[in-house]
Amino acid sequence: MASVTIKKMAVLVGVLASFIGTSALAGMDVRDVPWKVRADRMTRSTDNQDVIASGGVEIMRTGTPDNPVNIYADWVRYDVDNGIVYARGNVRMQSTGERLVADRATIILADETATMFNSTVYLDQNNLHFQAEEVKKDGDMTYRFKNATFTTCKFDEGRPPVWSLESRDIDIDINGFIWLTHSFLNIKDVPVLYLPFMGFPGRMDRQTGFLVPEMSSSSLSGTGLITPFFVNLSPSSDLTLYPGFLENRGVLGGAEFRHVGGYNSKMTLIGTYINDRTGDTILEDYKDDGYLRTKQDRYWLRGKADHDFGHNLMGRVNLDTASDRDYLMEFEEGPMGVRAANNSLRSDYGRGIMDGTLGWRESTVQIGKSWDGAFIGGKMM
Repeated sequence: MASVTIKKMAVLVGVLASFIGTSALAGMDVRDVPWKVRADRMTRSTDNQDVIASGGVEIMRTGTPDNPVNIYADWVRYDVDNGIVYARGNVRMQSTGERLVADRATIILADETATMFNSTVYLDQNNLHFQAEEVKKDGDMTYRFKNATFTTCKFDEGRPPVWSLESRDIDIDINGFIWLTHSFLNIKDVPVLYLPFMGFPGRMDRQTGFLVPEMSSSSLSGTGLITPFFVNLSPSSDLTLYPGFLENRGVLGGAEFRHVGGYNSKMTLIGTYINDRTGDTILEDYKDDGYLRTKQDRYWLRGKADHDFGHNLMGRVNLDTASDRDYLMEFEEGPMGVRAANNSLRSDYGRGIMDGTLGWRESTVQIGKSWDGAFIGGKMM
């Protein structure tokens, strides 16, 4: 592969710098732009209108190691008069936080927009994957996808992701929100739910919006759907709502409130409720444990709290109460289930919840004070 000198590629390098570069590169002489360009062949029209590079084109920004940009293509043409760059054949663009693969791309330099065709886009923040017939990019984290598929699972050749949202239009606005219109929620490659419109935050920053929906299926509950909604109350507090529906049991709901008051002071409170349409009978006793569940109003309330009063005086609360002892065995999985609650609370507080198969629930309040070589404490249960 031949290395193309900066002088021979001055015009093309200048164009690419204006598309990808930062304001620090603006106004620099194109011969000073820190780019390394390689290609098998290079041609230029006699009227200087077109510059063409072909055969394994590589364009690398070498002067910004903390913010690298790499572009690869089989063929690149720059239309000088109209300010348009065309790339086709195994087009790949890689920069901090994003990777793009496309069959071809058209870049309009005047407003630094780009249109890519038959593309796969990966955004590092929140592990977002997109496939689309057409992608329009306008600035940092601002995209429009046409006839696209979105998921947080990796696209593997010949194998559908575990879940995906297939939409006519997907927009990512300048604040990182993802908006989808006329979408189908797919499990594997089977559409299970139509969503005319939905939106949720796509950045790592805390933002109010819908989270990824949760699908379930069981012989006891039937097909189920939960659509979590996150509310950013303040820098130290948030609330997540869990509206849902189970085919055989009816509407259910839940909420999780979290607050951090300091390094050793925090609180999590989680509650779920369902007006259950099902019930136990002597012939159909759930788990065959001899306990007949007949209540329709069913709930589970759990949570943890730690508070540092200062001077080595600490308080701890463990809340765990349920309407009946079958509840935790029936709702073990899912975002409001036993496993999720135990993992989350154990991670945040260093202690989880009681085993769901026990016939009782335990709530406690503890307080203790320590000195060098001494400790005194009390517990109410």
